Amino acid sequence: MQTRPLALITALSLSLAACEAPEGEELPDKKATATWVLNCDGAGHMVVREVPGKVWLFLQGETLELPQAEAASGVRYTDNQWTAWAKGRDIMMLKDGNRLECTNDARAAVWEHAKLNGVDFRAIGNEPGWLLEISNGDQLHLEADYGATIIDASLPLFAEDPDGLATRYSVETDDHRIDIELVSANCVDAMSGEAFETNVTIMLDGQKLTGCGKPLH
Repeated sequence: MQTRPLALITALSLSLAACEAPEGEELPDKKATATWVLNCDGAGHMVVREVPGKVWLFLQGETLELPQAEAASGVRYTDNQWTAWAKGRDIMMLKDGNRLECTNDARAAVWEHAKLNGVDFRAIGNEPGWLLEISNGDQLHLEADYGATIIDASLPLFAEDPDGLATRYSVETDDHRIDIELVSANCVDAMSGEAFETNVTIMLDGQKLTGCGKPLH
């Protein structure tokens, strides 16, 4: 069953699926340093999100907060049962003092990082490389030409096809004209082979950009 583009843009509840905040805390923390998506022998799948002073550890059905602790090198976070030891882009996980063998899914981590930053819809394309993010239903962030062009703008009201399978936006800034079309259809990224559920076409100042995207909430 395909997701209507209207639904994927207007589904603005910040339900983070398995990533839920403990009572009294608010997520996401948009000052995150890094996010990892780990598959660990003996512990399964987990998401680790580093923010100033602590780490959020998202396990299956459980969310933990690990405060920062003293470390001889790198940055260590622990609640005495779980420990996350971050060193740059790398992270080591321990449970009850025993090191876990973990593999980071770097591609998935990029998308999870955006999701926890509050991005509702994200799309990518190639040759030239570009990135589109829509947050809060009306905030656009577009990086084109491999990041050489960066545009942040407010989105106007969208136009939706009668069948509900396509959504279109037109945006004008002081320097750019942007037309966006989101179509609910199977889409495969030409570089990675990854499957998505939305075809994305962008006309940026007359230049056509094509790619794939998906809702994150």
